[in-house]
Amino acid sequence: MTVAAVRQLQSKLQVLGFDPGVIDGIPGGRTLDALNHYRETKNLPGVSQIEYDTARRSAGLMSA
Repeated sequence: MTVAAVRQLQSKLQVLGFDPGVIDGIPGGRTLDALNHYRETKNLPGVSQIEYDTARRSAGLMSA
């Protein structure tokens, strides 16, 4: 997930009423919480911390 993609996700979540925190392109805990809250309202499976950390690593935002 690129920084631009995370920013876009954060912006969309915010518009939909799910607070991702600062729109900075960094997928932090508040973004994960907002994403999971959105998914719960749509009866979609949540994102695990492992999946989220993998996305962060692939964006170069976390060390391996």
